Amino acid sequence: MAQDHRQEWLTDFGKRMGLTLEFDGSGVCQLILDQELIVTIHKLDQSDRLVLFGQIHTPPLPLELAKEMLKRNRSNAKVSAPVISLSPEEDAIEVHLVLDQRELEQGDHWIETIIAELEYWREVTLNDFKEESTDKIDLNISFV
Repeated sequence: MAQDHRQEWLTDFGKRMGLTLEFDGSGVCQLILDQELIVTIHKLDQSDRLVLFGQIHTPPLPLELAKEMLKRNRSNAKVSAPVISLSPEEDAIEVHLVLDQRELEQGDHWIETIIAELEYWREVTLNDFKEESTDKIDLNISFV
């Protein structure tokens, strides 16, 4: 079996942010980014994979936005990018990314990928789904 890099990956990411990060007894670590953005990192017991999950609450979404999400999912599937979905329980957009050991060895940019996707959808929903913004999202993260 290959070496498990999940805790090392989380520790290194925490050091870069000036934080001490650890998984709890359930294999979960949550990052609270602001009042609306939370990223959950889950170390699966059954495999050596790591799941990154983020969620933002939104008003009910128009059909055009749902279509845009499906198009983006199709494009993301081609480049191993996050999967975007709607929460079945509440008005929320969810972003998921499952990483294997090889991807973890590539660095911790995956958190920024999830955050950028959440920020994109928050901006889109706040702007009533106007044309896609060309503004760059600032990935300098400050944790609450």
